[in-house]
Amino acid sequence: MNVNLSIAPSFTAIFGLSGSGKTTLLNLISGITRVDAGKIIWDGQTISDKENKVHIPAHKRDIGYIFQDTRLFPHKTILSNLQYGLKYTPEDKKRFTMGEVTEVLGLKPFLQRSPETLSGGERQRVALGMALLASPSLLLLDEPLTALDRKTKLRFLSYLGEIHKTFNLPILYVSHDVTAIINFAKDAVVMESGSVTAYDETRNVLLNNTKKMIAGDVENIFHAMVTERNSENGLAKLDTSKFSLTVPDDSWEIGTNVMVEIPSSEIILATRKPEGLSARNIIKGNITSIYIAGKRCLVDINIGQRITAEILPQTKRELGLENGTEIYVIIKAKCVHLMND
Repeated sequence: MNVNLSIAPSFTAIFGLSGSGKTTLLNLISGITRVDAGKIIWDGQTISDKENKVHIPAHKRDIGYIFQDTRLFPHKTILSNLQYGLKYTPEDKKRFTMGEVTEVLGLKPFLQRSPETLSGGERQRVALGMALLASPSLLLLDEPLTALDRKTKLRFLSYLGEIHKTFNLPILYVSHDVTAIINFAKDAVVMESGSVTAYDETRNVLLNNTKKMIAGDVENIFHAMVTERNSENGLAKLDTSKFSLTVPDDSWEIGTNVMVEIPSSEIILATRKPEGLSARNIIKGNITSIYIAGKRCLVDINIGQRITAEILPQTKRELGLENGTEIYVIIKAKCVHLMND
């Protein structure tokens, strides 16, 4: 492995094909694996230095690590599992309280249950809670969601985003789910053959490598609340705090928080406000970035928050689209997919 990288303390995703060195990088940072050469510095402290024979053991690095295997204690309640995270943390080093962690992760209803009664996603949240209650200064996650369904993965990523935001905790997250990470991670590292080939803001890294990194749709994922329902016309309204969306009424209760998913290929763009359309959602915005790779063209648009549309490169040329162009985003109501938040 040959890595020369200074990573900002944010929510950072690490991508690459199998064998590219993603897990090895986490193991070196955590202290599970010793460096063969060079050094690792975290938060101003040298934690590994081959030349000067420095190797701080993993359990003394103040770094949390979550694997695919949740590794919970099956004979203990969820509360007892979480308390284990507090047990060996000195009082003066405790950054997070039990109340804070269980609130952010939504674990309060499960505290007296055993791990075997929880779903895979719920167990991962408990493992995350245990890691947080050990009060790490950095959190590492090595593809912990591989065995989970897509909806559960997105909800877990949403929890991770809340953890980073609430506790200002740096996260390094290894994953292959590009389109999901685009919506949650701030930065991204791309690895190939043990080396870093790109490091930048997530969307810049991944959308600039569209042909190589993304095979299918780029999904737009964000949070919203059901604010209106009309049983007569079968429609409901969502509020994202930045804009509103009209969707089919699937009997969601008013006030319900939902996660919205819109495929980039289902979004239509217009340079003038259209009239006489059947599409229910027409939102004005401005183009912030355009990414072209082969026959694909991804257009990032600010409509109060970022949303990505996929068009043909020829369409981009015909419409004269460029950064700053005022644009109308058109979304059919049936193309808005909802799931529990």
